[in-house]
Amino acid sequence: KVPLPPDKLAVFSLETLDEIPAVEGVIVFVNEEKVTQKIIGTADMRAEVEDLLSSGYQAAYLRWELDPMYTKRESELMQAHLQEHGEMPDDDELDDLF
Repeated sequence: KVPLPPDKLAVFSLETLDEIPAVEGVIVFVNEEKVTQKIIGTADMRAEVEDLLSSGYQAAYLRWELDPMYTKRESELMQAHLQEHGEMPDDDELDDLF
């Protein structure tokens, strides 16, 4: 049997915070069913995750990608999610766009 690629998801918790670099990139938050909830491009990924943890944001897992062009990558991930699922991630902040 061919092994599956490793799961890139990490648990959304304070323990994971130490693994996240404080550089530019994109963070994808997912729920228990591994459905994308939120996609954030930011100049400091560690600070963004720390802010969400302290504000009580609820997610089961997260993954991150290093990318100095984080706004471009955020847009690409949003478009890919839209094409795959036919809707934007379930994020209340996106309601302001419409």
